[in-house]
Amino acid sequence: MMPAVRLSIIVSLAVIGTSMPIAHAAIVGTGDVTPIDPSTWTSTTFAVVGNTANGSVLVDGGSDIVSGHTQLGQSVGVTGTITIDGAGSTWTRTGGQTNVGVASGATGILNIRNGAIVTDTSLIFVGQASGSAGMLNITNGGSLTGRGVIASNAGATGTVTVDGAGSQWVTSGALIVGSQGRGLLSVTNGGALTFTSANGLIIAGSGGGTTAGSRVMVDGPGSVITGGRLTIASGTTTGIMTVTNGGKVSTVGDAVLGNANPAAVATMFVNGAGSEWTNTGNLSNGNPGSGRLSVTDGAKVSVSQLTMNAPSILTTDLGTGSSVTVGSGTGTLINIGTIRMAARADVANGTYAPIAAGAWAVGVGAVQALGGVYNPTTHAVTVSTAATGQAGVAATIDLSHTQRILITDGATGKQVGASFQAAIAPANLSLTASLMNNGQLSLLQGLLDPGKAILSGWDFSATGYTAGDPVYLSLQIGADQKFYDLDVWHYDGTSWAKYLNTDFAYDNNFASFVATGFSGYAISGLAPVPIPAAIWLFGSGLVSVVAFARRRAAI
Repeated sequence: MMPAVRLSIIVSLAVIGTSMPIAHAAIVGTGDVTPIDPSTWTSTTFAVVGNTANGSVLVDGGSDIVSGHTQLGQSVGVTGTITIDGAGSTWTRTGGQTNVGVASGATGILNIRNGAIVTDTSLIFVGQASGSAGMLNITNGGSLTGRGVIASNAGATGTVTVDGAGSQWVTSGALIVGSQGRGLLSVTNGGALTFTSANGLIIAGSGGGTTAGSRVMVDGPGSVITGGRLTIASGTTTGIMTVTNGGKVSTVGDAVLGNANPAAVATMFVNGAGSEWTNTGNLSNGNPGSGRLSVTDGAKVSVSQLTMNAPSILTTDLGTGSSVTVGSGTGTLINIGTIRMAARADVANGTYAPIAAGAWAVGVGAVQALGGVYNPTTHAVTVSTAATGQAGVAATIDLSHTQRILITDGATGKQVGASFQAAIAPANLSLTASLMNNGQLSLLQGLLDPGKAILSGWDFSATGYTAGDPVYLSLQIGADQKFYDLDVWHYDGTSWAKYLNTDFAYDNNFASFVATGFSGYAISGLAPVPIPAAIWLFGSGLVSVVAFARRRAAI
């Protein structure tokens, strides 16, 4: 326990710290830096930070440095860091390239923050060699101009964060997230990525399985990606993009989800009110790979023309304000894949037409309505009134009249919903859903990362249901989770595994996804802060103070 006197000192410092003047060094090199004095670097200097031992360079106080080819983190176990900090502080790099994370087992870090500016006239590699790790952090109004590759070679990892209002990355060339390694780009809290040419964003390049899981996240009001073409998954790989919580993406030219190889799998989630993707060109969802586009919970997508190639899927939910607009509502939609329109069990009944297009060329494609009846003439879905039931008790519906069931657990008040395709003739379906027991859930808890918790878990069984048919499940998990922190898990009666789904949605209450069979399913996310503790911490203003004290105690 921390002594009371020590706590009072920390509180005082926390209160006055923001008003006390802080002396800033101008240009400081620490540890293994070559040449040793960064203030003497020129545009032809070959600079290395962190060669055989850790090294760092700090530029602040409105200072400027220049360099030629620059390497950060060049040996196993070594970290090289450059930080450009504060308004008026700059770094201009010319010739060669910037390598952030050069060698296997090495780590490179580049921080651009608090209004600092970095200009790179060539190319920045964030995570270059196999086994290397690169990190680029543009925060609190920092600015970077230059072309980039995130996770260049097989086995490399690269992470880029553009966070906060005024933080930006401006590039005139293509930006590859996961060229042959695994890359992550996050644009959050008002950050911006801007392309000044038609060359655009490529998520998961040509590196096959080594790029699998490369991802771009755009989250929060004011967070934007603007300009350039969009390609997700180019080669035998998987790539993911999420646009959530009011983030916006605006691209030009023809976009492709699942490009260049039949084994490519691309997934794009646009989720939440205010979240948008606008593309001035055509969208090929699968060409020749597989594309998965999910537009849910009030999000909007607009493209000039939409081609759904087999076996690609477009999912949009009903009753939430989500929309897909093709050519301002007069463009052509070619469907050789699958279009799903799904209604959660808790949304209002009615008739919804979330997809606006002038011509529907259905071809050999399928249209699935989950939770209602599809009209192929108007392309609208009439959503049925949901039947209700109690946990642990079979609820029976006639699928020719009712396609939704909302089940409530009487002890906890938690709810779960299931939405089915309509039957032409009378066909009874009985569904039983029960909250999972502690023994089942404890197995899953052991698989979760620290700080994660099980938010909801249900066991399902059904009669009158054909395995393989899509069903839209909605598990109530509550508010204040982040879309990208949530995972779906499947329980086969013996063990748990992450459930790979491409129709995921979260409306700040229910987490929804498409399943093709009944057993056990759960949702995990960030562990909630206990309410009494949260109230005390925030009310007393001691959140950061306690964290600071804990860090100090651990030193």
